[in-house]
Amino acid sequence: MAKFIVSRRAALRGALAGGGLVTIPLPRLVAMLNGNGTAYAAGEPLRRIYGTWFWANGVDPERWTPEDTGPDFKMSEQLLPFSNLKSKLTVVSGMAVKTGRNGPHLYHSGALNGTAGNKSKSADLPSIDQLIAEKIGTDTPFKSLEVGVCTARPTAKSPLYFNASWRGENAPNPADFDPSSVFKRLFGQGSPGAAAASGGGVPVSGPDPAALAAVRKSMLDTVREDARKLATRLGAEDRQRLDKHLEGIRSLESRIGMGAVAAAGCQPAQDSGLGPNTNAEAPPELNKAMADLVVAALSCDLTRVFTFMFNYAGSHLYFRHLGTALSKDFHTQICHAEGGNQPNFNTGVLYTMGCWAYLLEQMDKIKEGEGTLLDSALVYGSTCVAYGRAHASKRWPVMLFGKAGGALKTNFHHAAPADDNVAKVALTIGNMFGLGLTQFGKADGLVTEEVAAIRA
Repeated sequence: MAKFIVSRRAALRGALAGGGLVTIPLPRLVAMLNGNGTAYAAGEPLRRIYGTWFWANGVDPERWTPEDTGPDFKMSEQLLPFSNLKSKLTVVSGMAVKTGRNGPHLYHSGALNGTAGNKSKSADLPSIDQLIAEKIGTDTPFKSLEVGVCTARPTAKSPLYFNASWRGENAPNPADFDPSSVFKRLFGQGSPGAAAASGGGVPVSGPDPAALAAVRKSMLDTVREDARKLATRLGAEDRQRLDKHLEGIRSLESRIGMGAVAAAGCQPAQDSGLGPNTNAEAPPELNKAMADLVVAALSCDLTRVFTFMFNYAGSHLYFRHLGTALSKDFHTQICHAEGGNQPNFNTGVLYTMGCWAYLLEQMDKIKEGEGTLLDSALVYGSTCVAYGRAHASKRWPVMLFGKAGGALKTNFHHAAPADDNVAKVALTIGNMFGLGLTQFGKADGLVTEEVAAIRA
């Protein structure tokens, strides 16, 4: 019997009683792949994924830098939140941002763009994520996706404080900090994702508000019959994968307050779910909602490139939920002013790293060919300053997660030559994605060599 093949662009569809089409893209299924799971059934190579995960205020280099180098290194204290991901972690220590200082918390431009930026403290070159997006993201509904968690104000109002993703000079890609907004953009009627999933045609108009009030269905209810029919033709593994995918979307609906309204362009009268943060906090439930949305977008192939801003550069955020000792401005009163070995700063860093680990662990649960979504990806972390108390640009923390489809050496710590230019990491990443770069950055940030030691 011939193998049942599902298009990698397939989607579940359903119609609202009041009119309007709901479409939900499918996760990666075995039925989409060739016999050994190394390519799509139509012969296309499996996609790769790139992500930037950004956080403010740096780390403590003494607690972050592993003691030993090479394969199977011992995790340092501030790497311990990633213990379950060690086999998919690459650490590079000893590097520095060489572009000079354009602001006390703006060194990330040197790491991600290879330049300090222009006189208005805006980027003057595209960031590495956007170079990669031009290579691998042009045939997805979203060439790139930018989301965030905490909107606590940064040190100043300059554009580089608020953005980590740049298309070019003075052209930022601002992050969306509202989970409900991101949910609608990804799955709502009229969104690029819905239009692509329905064959690229003109989206059907939304339902009449009166009819919608009577229906009050979730988006999953509308596609239930289509999902049932598909499941009867899938193997056991794919049926389980489909069930988990739909369960995950229903959980998102519930948590974001969309469960009573179909996400087909319908506007609820009152959104009772999570909204953008307005309390200068980075609570775990908001981080999880955003992380799950990113994973849903990646698993549906709505995008292959993302930037996740945990907070703005130089954020004056609070971690009140971590206890009384953290109920201060984390930037000014803890990161810069706490004395001794800064136990409260360490607590904040560990919490932040744990939030990043959640996203990575969810990616690692999604099967992708013979591996996982994380195996197909490379997620690069960047902060705005290496060591907050000293406003340091040296001993820059470099963490890479995933295997980049087999291109990245993992479970590995490379100690770079002292103060080597960290822009070399971005150059290396770009070429892992087939960019063929001979240089990256400009002026003092310019590099022409890769970090060859981290290539598999």
